[in-house]
Amino acid sequence: MSSIEELQETTMAAGDEISSADITARIPEVWGAQIETKAEPKRIFRGLIRINTDLVGRPGDAVKMPRRGFIDFDTYAATDVADDLTEISPNVELTYETVTFTPTESAMAAAITKEAIEEAMVSLIDDALNEMAIGVASKEDQDIVTALSLPQPADLTYIEADTGATTFVTGAWDAAQAVAIQTNVVAADVLDLSVIVEASEVVMETQGFNADTIVIHPRQKASLLRDDNFLKAADSPTGTAATAKGVIGTLFGLRVVSSQRVPTITISGGATGYQAMVLDSTAAGGLAIKRPVTVETEYLPAKRMHYIYVTTMYQAKRLNPGAVVLINTA
Repeated sequence: MSSIEELQETTMAAGDEISSADITARIPEVWGAQIETKAEPKRIFRGLIRINTDLVGRPGDAVKMPRRGFIDFDTYAATDVADDLTEISPNVELTYETVTFTPTESAMAAAITKEAIEEAMVSLIDDALNEMAIGVASKEDQDIVTALSLPQPADLTYIEADTGATTFVTGAWDAAQAVAIQTNVVAADVLDLSVIVEASEVVMETQGFNADTIVIHPRQKASLLRDDNFLKAADSPTGTAATAKGVIGTLFGLRVVSSQRVPTITISGGATGYQAMVLDSTAAGGLAIKRPVTVETEYLPAKRMHYIYVTTMYQAKRLNPGAVVLINTA
């Protein structure tokens, strides 16, 4: 069966018409694969979490992903042993914890008149594919961000930007805090190196994780661009930040990802603030996929209408709360 690209190259010149029969024959098999392919480069957050495909093509509606074990070395640490006759007794016991993922269906639908299809150019089909790909990728990215920053349970940590400060306010990002006005954050408290270092090198390391990524809102980018420590992706060595999706640069070893999906908050004076996310991408979250993008169609002759249904099944969840630190900024 020919793909839309092959159709363009071999059987149709620009401006040629595609018949209703052509569309009906090609949409289910070809469009699903093409939407998945076109969505892949638009998905930013898949590269920042763990992906599980154990349920794809197999029975079952849930899968478990493990949390990372963590030892508090300030409390439990290696100790000296007097001699080889001294019994070594464990002073810490690690338990195995998992997070259960139960994928649910995500869908979008479109209706196209028979007349529009009969008169459509090949480029119109490409436009439809691109728009559906954007829709699928956008929904997934938003679901991942929501899962990573979800205030429940109350074991997620936030830190407040404070320009010029050497100490910072931190706390639990719970449901009450999430809806409150962040009165300590004022217009001058933009994202800067000091609060990023505090979040990544102090707060996250204390929780047993190693930060490798910071996700910022485009409006937070201006302050970083003025920092001499910021290395733009275009200037990065090949194979590092320059090759990762969504990465605009690096800062003290952290990948800097820019996305409008970053959560917003309300700061002092009722202004809109932004919540950058510092991540240990090896442990922060997971995405369990049950079914990749699937396209189904139907044609109702009485209505002269083609209906296109795009569905997929997945679920995103936070795995280790300590692997995410939120930074509240202006």
